[in-house]
Amino acid sequence: MPSHALDLPGRGRNPSDLSEVTVAGAVRQAVADIDKLTSGPIVLVAHSIGGAVSPGIAAQLSDRVVHLVHIAAVAATDGELPLATASQEFADRLLADADALRRTLNGATFTDGEIAAPAEWRSTNDRAALARIDSLNFGCVPTSWAGVDPTMGRTFIQPLRDRLYPADAQARLAAAMCANEVITVDAGHNVARSWPAPLAGLLGEITARYE
Repeated sequence: MPSHALDLPGRGRNPSDLSEVTVAGAVRQAVADIDKLTSGPIVLVAHSIGGAVSPGIAAQLSDRVVHLVHIAAVAATDGELPLATASQEFADRLLADADALRRTLNGATFTDGEIAAPAEWRSTNDRAALARIDSLNFGCVPTSWAGVDPTMGRTFIQPLRDRLYPADAQARLAAAMCANEVITVDAGHNVARSWPAPLAGLLGEITARYE
C-alpha cells in the first residue's frame, strides 16, 4: 500500500483563500486528493490538529478507510470542541494570538463565538499565521464521529516526550477516538521529525495487516 502526504488548504500544493482553512474545507480537499490517488483501501493517519479533520474524512470515505491512526492527534468526543482537549493556558494563548492576528490582517476580531476566518481575508504565505488560523478554526468546530465505521481499527500513537500534550491528556485523546490499540514511542510531539524511521516502520506494520 503506497503512502502519500496530503496538503490541507493553504499548504503546499493547495494554496487557498484563508476563508477556506476550515474543517469542512480541509475534509473536501483531503477527500478530493485521496480520490485522485486511489480507489482502494486506506489507512488514514492524522497528526496533531489533523485529528480534528480525520473523522470527517473517514466518514466521507466510509468503508474505504480500513484503519485510523492518530499520532498525538487532537480528537475530541462527539460534539466536543477539539480546543477543549488542550490545556486552558494553551487555549487562552491561541485565542489571544488569533485576536492579534486578525487585527494585523484587518479582519474581524474573535468575538461573540465567531469561529470562521472572515471571507475578505486573502491568501497568505505566513506560516505562523496559517498555524494559528487552522488551529483556531479546526479547534473551534464540534467534533462529529457520525458516519465513521464503528468496527474500523483504530490506533493511537503516544509520544512520551510530548510537551504539548502530557500523558494524561493523550490518554483522553486515545479514549475519544475509541482506540483499540495504544502504542507509546520515545519521541516528541512532531514524531515524523524526531522519530522518522521507526515511525515509518510502525506505520508499515499497521498497513501490512490489510495487504
